[in-house]
Amino acid sequence: MEFLLFNVYFLVLAVIYRALFDKNGKILWNRRLLIMMPMFLLMVLYINNVLTSQSVGFLVEFDLINVTNSQQAALETYAEISVTNWLGIIYLSGVVTFSAIHIYNFIKLFQLIRRSNFLEKYRGSKVYVSDFNASFGNIIFIKENLTDAERKIILAHEFAHIRQMHSAERVFALIVQTICWFNPGIYLWKADIEKNHEYLADQEVLADISREDYTLFLLEQRLNLKYNQLRLPLSNMSNLKSRVMRMNRKTSSVLSYLILPVLSVGMMSSNFLPTAETELVTPIHEQLNQKGNDPVEDVDVMPEFKGGSEGLMKFISNEVKYPKVSMENNSQGKVFVEAVISKTGEVTKVKILRGVDEHIDAEAIRVFEAMPDWIPAVKDDTNVACIVRVPINFNLDKKE
Repeated sequence: MEFLLFNVYFLVLAVIYRALFDKNGKILWNRRLLIMMPMFLLMVLYINNVLTSQSVGFLVEFDLINVTNSQQAALETYAEISVTNWLGIIYLSGVVTFSAIHIYNFIKLFQLIRRSNFLEKYRGSKVYVSDFNASFGNIIFIKENLTDAERKIILAHEFAHIRQMHSAERVFALIVQTICWFNPGIYLWKADIEKNHEYLADQEVLADISREDYTLFLLEQRLNLKYNQLRLPLSNMSNLKSRVMRMNRKTSSVLSYLILPVLSVGMMSSNFLPTAETELVTPIHEQLNQKGNDPVEDVDVMPEFKGGSEGLMKFISNEVKYPKVSMENNSQGKVFVEAVISKTGEVTKVKILRGVDEHIDAEAIRVFEAMPDWIPAVKDDTNVACIVRVPINFNLDKKE
């Protein structure tokens, strides 16, 4: 679920960046935003995960209860390779394919460096003669038969890529692309990183040459990039039209970036974890205020299942029926169930904090709602309501 949410959020951010910041944003701010985007989303999901796992009120947490499908296996069978398995196979096949492509391209790059003729050193970087102008790491490729003015501009441009360590960011983008190869937002993001690198290099070159002369130089360039070279992780003088337009466009205000914290709050406040009735989970503090019998904090005596923790584990293990659909889909994992034990011991307001799938979640809720009354919590010699949280591990015994 977290991986899918990461990709959904990434697509949203990539589209927002392309619409708001690509053409008018501040170039250096855009670089930081693009590189931090994956880490930013991981942080948002982590905070959202922590907030989702917490509730208002006093909690009694129980040890993990393991439930297997052994009791159902004699009656219900499941497919050896389910839809989930096939999706996993397709995803891993994509990861392997992209990994192989990138490794192959790096091998081609190293072969290119090895067979190219060394020309000179430029500010500590090695310059090689090639049939295109590009750079990677500490290496610059430059075409022959350039005028002194052209050579000066190209070396300054490619050295800007090297000094700003753009190759490392391109490699990072390839890694993210390999992991999330199915996400169209990744390709928008990767293309924007490469464009932004060119904008940054142009900006550095413009410190030593007039805008008019540099613009004219870009428009007069004949790149003639080879097909294979476009696939290599090289910084090259591409995107000429967008770069010329970018150099002559005013940047937007820094205030436009305030949309990002607003978007972060929206992401963290959204809840994609449906209950068994496919409705969004109502926050626990809202549930508690909908009815009476509010849970009390700092109780003197904890609520207890009749028979203790062992009795609770035995009841759940005996009552849970592993859903057939979940077995067919190879669904398994931990379900965090939360409920309010009323002052009379009834199990009320059952909800799923974290679930596996709708069928397993529904089964966990069914079992809790079928529980006998508990021994209620006590505070100041009076029975009071209290929240309990029970994690249940649904685990498929494939041998069975």
